[in-house]
Order: sequence, then structure tokens, then C-alpha cells
Amino acid sequence: MSIEVVAEIGINHNGDLQTAKDLVEVAKDAGCNRVKFQHYAVEDFLPRRVPNLELETWLRHCEMSLEFSEAIAEYCNVHQIPWFTSPTISRIMEAVRLGSSLLKCSSDMVTDHGFLEALAASGKPLILSTGMAYPYEVDYAVEKLRPNLKVILHCTSQYPTPYQEIHLARMTALEIRHGSAFAYGYSDHTARDNPVPALLAAAMGAVMIEKHITLDSSQEGPDHALSLPPRELKRYVAMIRSVEVMLGELTVEPTSLERASRAAILKDLP
Repeated sequence: MSIEVVAEIGINHNGDLQTAKDLVEVAKDAGCNRVKFQHYAVEDFLPRRVPNLELETWLRHCEMSLEFSEAIAEYCNVHQIPWFTSPTISRIMEAVRLGSSLLKCSSDMVTDHGFLEALAASGKPLILSTGMAYPYEVDYAVEKLRPNLKVILHCTSQYPTPYQEIHLARMTALEIRHGSAFAYGYSDHTARDNPVPALLAAAMGAVMIEKHITLDSSQEGPDHALSLPPRELKRYVAMIRSVEVMLGELTVEPTSLERASRAAILKDLP
């Protein structure tokens, strides 16, 4: 199964529509399967999610208006790359109307029961991210979202994530706990110079890998420093595709090259 590489644009458009369009093109050019935005209303998560005035000011600056969202949805359609979003509660139906291919429950919304109910009622295919959550909280979210839940993502909500906090084995633990009804993947928040966790996740069977992207990792903003600029994104996607090739098929039989050499090397079976 091909791994879906999701380019997380998030708020790295910096509130600028042309920058958002440029990031869509970067993701498409790199071979990403989808792009993801964040459709939020700051009031939906104040004060819980915004711990300081500086971050609140930045988030308000990057909040996508309806006109901005409509323009991006149309741009993605024209460029033939599916987009989706992690909405807050007041923007769920707007995302549905605009044609978001999926909806994602971000890690900071896992314990919001009202949000989970509204997301489940949207009727859209759903993704659940599990950063910061205890097992019983993930259990509750999975049950609430179950009819439309497609992918559960292991995630560490630390930006960037240090080695000792990555815990890729938790992707396997989620599959053991919740079974084969869902697919599993990895939301990669590690430093931009460290592709190894994504490659290991691919080798472990991740069907989706999500990574933040940017036009320039030196820009101001909470996510730019750990986000992949265009050249690094291309390399990141190419390495994941190489892992897919190396994994091959789940069979035990001679390869095409081995079949060609069997006659010269092996004795005939009786």
C-alpha cells in the first residue's frame, strides 16, 4: 500500500494567500499526496490553547477567512492535489462545504467531547491524532469517531521532538489496542534535519506520514523552524518512496532476479 505523505501547511502561510498557493505548488512538486491547513476560529480555543498574547496575536494573523479558504480550496482543485483541514468546532461545516477531503481531530482537541461529537456528525472521513493523550482518552475519541474514522496517527506534541520523546513503538501499540479496523500513521514533529523517524515509521507500516512544510525555515512563526523547505521536502518524500520500494511485497518466493539464476545455482528438486 502506498504511503500518503501529507504536507502540513498549517499556519505557515503567515496569513498571506500567495504564500499559501506557493506552498500548495511546493507540495505538489515534491510528490506529496495531500496538503493540510488549519481552519480555526481563535475564540473556539481561548484561553485553553493560547498561553500568551504573542501566540494569540500570531494565530489571529494567520486565521483563514472564508474568502481565503475558498480561494485555497479552488487552487488545490485546479492543481489536482487533495486538501484537508483540522478545524475547530465553529468551522467544521465550513470545511465540509468547501470540500475538505478529510477532517482531522488534532491532538489538542482529543479531550473536547463536544468537538468530537460535532466532528463525527460531519459525515466526512476522519483522522485522529493522539499527542498528549492517555489511552482512555484515545479510547473515548475512537469510539466517538468510529463510524467514519480512517486513520489514527501517533504523534508527540513537542516541537521539535527530541529523540527520546519520539516513541515510534506507540504506533504499533495503537494498532494492538484498536485493531485492524483503522489504518495507522505518524505525525512527524522532529527537527527538519532528521528524516530517520519518518523512514522508520514507513518501515513499520505507517500508511500516512505528516510533516510541516515552509518556503523558508528561517521565517518568524511557531512552526517554521521545524518545517521542511522545498528542496528538503523533495528529499524527504523521495526517501519515503525508497522505503516503499525496499519493503516490497508480503510474499516469500524468489524475486525476478533470483528466478533467472536458479537454474545455474540450485539443484532440481526431486
